[in-house]
Amino acid sequence: MGWCALTACASRSSTRATALKQDGDGSLWVGTYDSGLGRFKDGRFTRYTTKDGLFDNGVFQILEDDSGWFWMSSNRGIFRVRKQELNDFAVGKIKTITSLAFNKSDGLPSAECNGGRWPAGVKTRDGQLLFPTMGGVAVIAPETVPFNAQPPPVVIESFLLDRAPVAFDPLNQAVRIAPGWENFEIEYTALSFINSENLRFKYKLEGLDQDWTAAGTRRRAYYSYVPPGQYVFRVIAANSDGVWNTEGQSLRIKVLPPFYRSWWFLALAGSLAGGAIWSGYRYRVRQLQRAQAAQQEFSRQLIELRIPISDRE
Repeated sequence: MGWCALTACASRSSTRATALKQDGDGSLWVGTYDSGLGRFKDGRFTRYTTKDGLFDNGVFQILEDDSGWFWMSSNRGIFRVRKQELNDFAVGKIKTITSLAFNKSDGLPSAECNGGRWPAGVKTRDGQLLFPTMGGVAVIAPETVPFNAQPPPVVIESFLLDRAPVAFDPLNQAVRIAPGWENFEIEYTALSFINSENLRFKYKLEGLDQDWTAAGTRRRAYYSYVPPGQYVFRVIAANSDGVWNTEGQSLRIKVLPPFYRSWWFLALAGSLAGGAIWSGYRYRVRQLQRAQAAQQEFSRQLIELRIPISDRE
């Protein structure tokens, strides 16, 4: 693959490559200065950016630990992504990836990890990962980084109608929206004491949305207009290690129609329309009957006028 693959990757990423890693399965991974991560395999190029769940679009080094995680450095810190997720994304099995970031609050000397010179990070024989930063060398022992296998509980916190809070039954989890109100918001969160800022969410309004909306770390869903009907809002969350609570939380929403679209108004209007049509039909029938009777009377009188007087006697 070599230089040909590198040339193809560089031209498609439209920026300079800052890191290269080749896998035994033939994949070439390319880190870029500001265009994310690239994967070139079997003649196909896949690009990963922050829109897809990558922590940062700058990737200055790519190191793989012994458990299948890619560790990447950037100007905002070091982050890791499971390689299997990257491969699943490339073949369309998933639509987003999960990154776990580490910065000064986690013990890094500095969040700026661009390295400056090649290499921008190395893996030692005992499996430790070394990344140069503006404040010194960051040493990471991947096996000591805990993995949180517990999915986070999801909570729907509030429902806002035109930015005004609306009370709803926390047991029945149901909201009724009167006619004339079009804009509503739903605030949600998940409970976790481990890297809570890295929790990720997806939501969907069943009955309106065809697929899940990947909200990232955002904890609010916006809807500008929803037609009258009954819906179910569902939200799920993943912890910082990408473990999803697929059951999540739900909220039933009933959008009431205006009176002129309610069943009783439509039934009444249908009845009135039906009555008007029937009355019009009967009126027309009576008109035709009167016209027919008048024609018959006229014909009778005409016949009488044509009969001679002698014949009448």
